[in-house]
Amino acid sequence: MNPRSRKVSPVTLVIIPVAIGLVGNLWTSTVAVDAWWFGPLTALIVAVLVVWAIRIELVRSRPAPVEEAALLRQAAESLRLAVTRQWVAESKVLSLANPRPMPVRWNLTAEPRFVPGSGGVTVSGEVTWSGSADDVDALAESYRALPGGRLIILGEAGAGKTTLAIQLLLSLAEDTEDTEGPVPVLVSAAGWDPAVHPDFAGWFAARLDQGYGWLRDFGPDTAANLFTDARVIPVLDGLDEVPADVRPLILTALNAALARRNRLIITCRRREYGEAVRAGQTISDSAVIEAEPMPGAAAAGYLSAVIGRTVPEPGWQDVIAHLEGGARGPLAETAANPLGLWLLRTVYADARESPEALLDTERFPTASALRAHLFDRLIPTAIAVRPWTSRPETDLFRPRRPYTPEQVTQWLGNLAVLLDHTPNPERKVGRASLGSRDFAWWRLGAGVLIHRPPGPFGYLGMVLSSVLWAVAVGQLALGAPLGWALTAAVIVLTEYQEGPAGDHWSWERDLPGSADVGIRGRLGRLLQQIRSKAVPAVLVFAVCGGLLSGLHVLALILGAGGLPFTPALLVLYGLTFALSLLNDAVTTWMDGDAAGGPMDQWRADRRLTFTRAAAGAVTGAAIGGVFAAIARPESAVVVTALTAAAGALSAFVGGTRHAWPVYLIASARLARRGRLPRRLMEFLDDAHRLGLLRVVGPVYQFRHAEFHDHLSARLRPAPPPRAARPPTAVVTMPPRGDPADLRPVRVQTFEGFKEILDVAFLPGGESLALTTTGRTHVIDLHGKIQRTFRYGGLASRFERAAATQAQAVHSPDGRWIAVAGGTFDLRATDWSNGKIWILDAATGARHREFVHDDWVNALAFSPDGGRIAGGSQAGSTRIWDVADGTELLTIAHVSWVNSVAFSPDGTLVATGTSGLYRPQHDHRAAEVWDASTGAALLRLRGVDASGVSEGVNDVAFSPDGTWLATAGDRVTRIWDVATGAAAHTIPEGSQSLAFSSDGLLLATAARASAAVLWNTRTWAELLRIPQPHFATRVAFDADASLLATCCRGGVVQLWRLWPGA
Repeated sequence: MNPRSRKVSPVTLVIIPVAIGLVGNLWTSTVAVDAWWFGPLTALIVAVLVVWAIRIELVRSRPAPVEEAALLRQAAESLRLAVTRQWVAESKVLSLANPRPMPVRWNLTAEPRFVPGSGGVTVSGEVTWSGSADDVDALAESYRALPGGRLIILGEAGAGKTTLAIQLLLSLAEDTEDTEGPVPVLVSAAGWDPAVHPDFAGWFAARLDQGYGWLRDFGPDTAANLFTDARVIPVLDGLDEVPADVRPLILTALNAALARRNRLIITCRRREYGEAVRAGQTISDSAVIEAEPMPGAAAAGYLSAVIGRTVPEPGWQDVIAHLEGGARGPLAETAANPLGLWLLRTVYADARESPEALLDTERFPTASALRAHLFDRLIPTAIAVRPWTSRPETDLFRPRRPYTPEQVTQWLGNLAVLLDHTPNPERKVGRASLGSRDFAWWRLGAGVLIHRPPGPFGYLGMVLSSVLWAVAVGQLALGAPLGWALTAAVIVLTEYQEGPAGDHWSWERDLPGSADVGIRGRLGRLLQQIRSKAVPAVLVFAVCGGLLSGLHVLALILGAGGLPFTPALLVLYGLTFALSLLNDAVTTWMDGDAAGGPMDQWRADRRLTFTRAAAGAVTGAAIGGVFAAIARPESAVVVTALTAAAGALSAFVGGTRHAWPVYLIASARLARRGRLPRRLMEFLDDAHRLGLLRVVGPVYQFRHAEFHDHLSARLRPAPPPRAARPPTAVVTMPPRGDPADLRPVRVQTFEGFKEILDVAFLPGGESLALTTTGRTHVIDLHGKIQRTFRYGGLASRFERAAATQAQAVHSPDGRWIAVAGGTFDLRATDWSNGKIWILDAATGARHREFVHDDWVNALAFSPDGGRIAGGSQAGSTRIWDVADGTELLTIAHVSWVNSVAFSPDGTLVATGTSGLYRPQHDHRAAEVWDASTGAALLRLRGVDASGVSEGVNDVAFSPDGTWLATAGDRVTRIWDVATGAAAHTIPEGSQSLAFSSDGLLLATAARASAAVLWNTRTWAELLRIPQPHFATRVAFDADASLLATCCRGGVVQLWRLWPGA
């Protein structure tokens, strides 16, 4: 119910019928007045009456100041009821109290002291409360008595931290004696990064609005006011799930955001919280509660209660006796952990299976092996214990459809892998860019769709809508020439301002919404929307009308007789503006934030999509059809149908809510690939009913993080992300004497190519790859073209002005060639996307296509050829799996990327970025990242004499991986990869560099029109090879016998370095 619902003003109830009667009289001429002034006077009276009614409703829609405190109390009461219902239902699904809560014992320390030690930070202090989780009401009383009201729940993985938080939340929310107390609201801490959202109050208010969107009915700032007035208790679950360097920032930001009255509950693993405290600070005035390992007798008692009062079968008797006797082993270790005990209960006790195999230490030598076995049997047991039902409304804990264990295991495993590769919506330099525990259905497209919707279909939809409108109203109803009628299409297109900051291409960022079409109590808001959008529409109409009238007068002056269709066009423009104005106003008015769980929000957004299209159809039909009935009745039916279609299409494409259409496209693609079921949301709801997933606000999570990781690893049982490959073997060099004996001889000069951007030897050293704009030529060492790869299409013609570092690289085995370019693509935010194509080096056939954020400046294959890295001008480096096209990493940078290189063993990736004209403290021109996780290992910075951060044009690892060379505009630096120290500085800038395969030589394309060779033992200059123009690229062949140099003007030279080579 809308808390601000009220009756329409009696004055408005009188004015509206009078206005309708006057308009109807003009239409039907029931009361005919034969005077020229009657029509204009009637129109003026109607306009005055409508403005009067709007003003009355706007004034009445403003809440009185005295209402705000009452509205906030009502909002808190409604939130308490919603939270209670939500978590009561969720606790039933999770079986938290069936037959009774687990007897996990917790110790509360009101004034903890954190003591650092060799094994981490430990908590000491006087225990002020100790009890079991089955007496959570006593814990709630102890929590209320805490002076600060801030509690940190600590425990190991699977210790029941989230379970205790839910139990405590329910005890606080259901307390009938403390209805004025703050309402606990559980949110996942994994979505907060203070570096991106430094204001915790704003971030938490956004989470409240996202999960309980109806709070906005009490006022737009209700969520923020609830936190400010200490009417809610944030329950931050899973602080250990955020990156380690973010946790201290969270603790600092919380201390800054919490006022004296604000309460707080946090769950975190003990070790991770201790590390955060050591790196930063703890929550001020906070108490700590820690879990004890569960004694075997307590675990045995809990399992006995689950089995029932009947005499257990021999297998259970042995297990219970084993636990009661205090024996040690994998079973006792598993049962001492609440997660392990829950698995034992679900897989064996609930299913009435004999557990005698659990005592077999040869089969299960460790607790981890036993837990993996329990996880494997969890899905088949859940399906057997909870068969599907045809009455899902009453059987809340049984799925709606039948599934096989193999289906559910495969689909949930794919979901776990999908979450592991879900892009983080907020990139931060040095942070992991992929991976999430939350499945937010509206973000499904971000990790699945290559091209961001709507792409060109957004504008195509608006063009089709505008053409339908112009033809129907302009030509059929008004008789205006088609060409002039189509000018009204421009008006519709200018009104297409969809998405944040007018971004037309952001459908995958849209949040779910709901449709609220109730008139009662909301008429004032609708009128306010119309008024706010009418002013700019009237101004633009005045400009269009003025231009058209000017053309009419000009035609009269020139003797052309004027434009006879000027009045018709003015009417057409007016009706077009009316359509755009009303469509926009009604869409904004009915748009509301979705509330409830994932299924509720999914259904609400689907309903909003259809309702918005229906409202647009009604608006279009009402404007176009009614006018056609007056102006040209014989075409009224056709005009009504066309304008209804135009209105529906315009309303669907416009607006700021497209979460459901994007989900539909993404889920259909996953279903077509066999990754997930076609009815994905229904399946996830059934998995929740089976107790395999849990609901946290508007998102799904796996029942436990370990279950998520188990399924992901089971589907992809590969060893750690990428096994280190041995460093590249040093090539056996022919006898050459001292490096001082170098005598470069030019053996070939290749000319006639347009502006060569890159030169590289192919594996084997018998061919060269020369990259120009949109083409890569493979030539032999005599200059004969063997193959030409063309790519980039129209955009390659513009690439010279946009990307000057384009490359083409071959995989180490020579099978693939990766090329980069841009394509003219209306699906992009700007006029071009960055593209990477993986081509078959023998046939030129396309193997993979990857879309980057912007122009791609740099490419690199991993040493095993299994990954391709690309750096873009958008300040990002992406890494993909070449075999299956999966995106593995996205690394964020401060500036655009000029160069990318893998270390010889494939475990590291180095990037070089451009300098900034204004020094920025976070900019590091050269960076070394973990190639598996994306974590920043080294961030290397050089600053010139003016204090400007140096730019890096190229990076290269030495063959043994110990050195990293960076080519800057003013200096070339050599860094120690182990320590990050600058080992040597060459006081000369370079555009490109390369190590010889034996690591003894470093070649640089110096900015002084020369290629320079350096001795890597002494870093002394060996020789300088002059170039006809500015040197841009250098490359060695496999045994460093040949050196290829490239300079501006498209001149490539091939040099023999050693006499007799």
